[in-house]
Amino acid sequence: IYMAFYTVIHRIRGRIPPEKLSPSFWDYAFLGKGDVERIAEEVGVTVKELEEIRNEFEYWYPVDQRHTAIPHITNHLTFFIFHHVALFPREKWPKMITLNELVIREGSKMSKSKGNVIPLVEVPRRYSADWYRLYIISQADLNTVTDWREKNVMTVGKKLRRFWQIMQFEGNKNSSKNVLDRWIISRVNRMIEKVTECYERFKLREAVVEAFFNMLNDVEAYLKYGSANVDTFSYIKDRWIRVMAPVIPHIAEEIWEKLGNKSFISLESWPEPETELIDGNVEKAYATVLQVVEDANQILNVIKGEKPKKLYVYVASAWKYDALEKLKVERPVTLGKLMGQLKDYLRKYGREAETIAKEVARREGKWPYSTREAEVEMLKTLRQMIIDRTGVEDVKIVEEEKATYDPMGKAARALPGKPALYLE
Repeated sequence: IYMAFYTVIHRIRGRIPPEKLSPSFWDYAFLGKGDVERIAEEVGVTVKELEEIRNEFEYWYPVDQRHTAIPHITNHLTFFIFHHVALFPREKWPKMITLNELVIREGSKMSKSKGNVIPLVEVPRRYSADWYRLYIISQADLNTVTDWREKNVMTVGKKLRRFWQIMQFEGNKNSSKNVLDRWIISRVNRMIEKVTECYERFKLREAVVEAFFNMLNDVEAYLKYGSANVDTFSYIKDRWIRVMAPVIPHIAEEIWEKLGNKSFISLESWPEPETELIDGNVEKAYATVLQVVEDANQILNVIKGEKPKKLYVYVASAWKYDALEKLKVERPVTLGKLMGQLKDYLRKYGREAETIAKEVARREGKWPYSTREAEVEMLKTLRQMIIDRTGVEDVKIVEEEKATYDPMGKAARALPGKPALYLE
């Protein structure tokens, strides 16, 4: 029952000598039994001080959740339950016990004989409490073994320092907003929505991966290729730091103050997702750009000798978006049904319309795609990202019907959300 002791020790240490901590003192502190005035006199404290000790215990107890490792079931946890039942009334019995797998180090079990144990007291000295919290939560769920690997710890530390640096940036006051502003605002609110759901389901690792690592990648992309607009960035920081506060509370308080707030972030409300700002259209357009990068790199990786220097990205004609939008996918998905729905397009566009029907049939449904306008705008906005991530020297974004240069006839193969590529 040492957790009961933890609730009151801070009011005992330095005030009451150990020899004065009699059974009658503990009966009053934990059970409320005995004459408070007599016990206070015996212990050498005031009645008010003794009542404060009792109130402290009452405030914290019972144990809402006991969190420990599976090997403790056969001894520690068994007597944890037995002793509480034997000593305390039912309302003070533990409410919940959760179990986690062990923490190992560099692939090996921690043990004193191996000399690979890191005392918890050393963790904040070597790293920091927040650094540790971020790493340990992001590495494994409760039901999986956590492998403490120094290389990975350092990687997380670098990302945490980058997070701190980003939070010091105010944004550009004179920049104009573009499609990436709508995208990052959408991503922030979708992140809040997903992380909230993860916390409610106790999926802590998934929550941290989404809130910190995925969001860090998104913000980095926005800062490098977007407007970094001051209003947009202020919006991002306010919500991002509140989401991260439960994981990195000390750093979060420092950043919250630097953002000009007078309150404690720990007392602030959890951000609510503004669902009206979640724009699936621009998010799909952004995903299309990432797919272009991946597809281009796959092609580049198999080319031997001198690498191509120019990439042509052909965006599908407007009619293909219309055709795909009008398709109603019913189970079972058959090519015949799909071709029947596209008969007008088949008469006018022939094999190109047939390709759409075959692709939907092959996938047994439609694939994610945005409007054509959003796709073109996002590709043009992120042209430099495509250059940076593929290593080509130039990228041309070409709409299919305007493809005056198409030596290999690639443009006709473009589909909504799946631009055709030509490298030379």
